[in-house]
Amino acid sequence: MSLPEVTIAGRATNDAELRATPSGVAVANFRVACNDSKRNDDGTYTDLEALFVNVAIWKDAAEAVAEHVRKGTKVVVTGRLYQREYETNGEKRTSLELKFATCSLPIDKPRGQAPAARPAADPWATPVPSGDAWAAAPANSTPPF
Repeated sequence: MSLPEVTIAGRATNDAELRATPSGVAVANFRVACNDSKRNDDGTYTDLEALFVNVAIWKDAAEAVAEHVRKGTKVVVTGRLYQREYETNGEKRTSLELKFATCSLPIDKPRGQAPAARPAADPWATPVPSGDAWAAAPANSTPPF
C-alpha cells in the first residue's frame, strides 16, 4: 500500500532553502500555509484554522524551486504525505510533510506591483473604410460580388 498523494494550494511561509545531501543530491525545503474560509450570513468571510505543511522537493526541480519560491509566493504542491512525530522540550509534536513533491507557481502578479499597462493601439493599423463591403460581411458569408 502506498502513501497518499495530495495536492495543496497555499502560500510559502518562507523562502525555499536549497541544500545538498552528502551524496550531492539537491533538495529544496519550504513550508506552505493554506486555509479555508466560510461565508457568514451577512456575506462576509471568516478565515478558518490554517494548515501548515513542510515540503521537500528533490533533484533538478529543487534548484528551480529555490530560485523562484519566496515568502508569500502562491504555490500548488503535489506529493506523498508523511506524518512525522518528534519531541521538543519534553512535548510531543507532529508535523506533516510532502516528500518527492512537484511544485507549480500559478501565474500571478507579484504583490505590491501595479497591473501591467495595456499595449498601445497599433500605429500602423489601417482604419477600415465605412463603405467596405468585405469588412461589413460576416466571416462565413459569400464574397460581395
